[in-house]
Amino acid sequence: MSVASFLQAVYELAELLIGEGLSDQARHLIRGYFDDAGNLGLSERALYAVSRYTNAELPSLDSVLRKARGSDLSRIEALIRRIHDEALQLREEYNR
Repeated sequence: MSVASFLQAVYELAELLIGEGLSDQARHLIRGYFDDAGNLGLSERALYAVSRYTNAELPSLDSVLRKARGSDLSRIEALIRRIHDEALQLREEYNR
């Protein structure tokens, strides 16, 4: 896993919510919102950025993580879980 795969998951969530692909300018804006999120964790910063870009109210990370992996996650919830998993992997890679 890498920064690129983490960002890809973030962009996929935004694309799902707006119903179309993202331009380079939109991706840059989302990265800017991510940077603006301050002292939050990677997952929380990503969800903040997507929510701010799309004006969508997303399920909380905690509510998604409480659901069992095998349960019926919506596409949005599955992407939120993927973002979380990618963030955990990145943190492990950079803390070695």
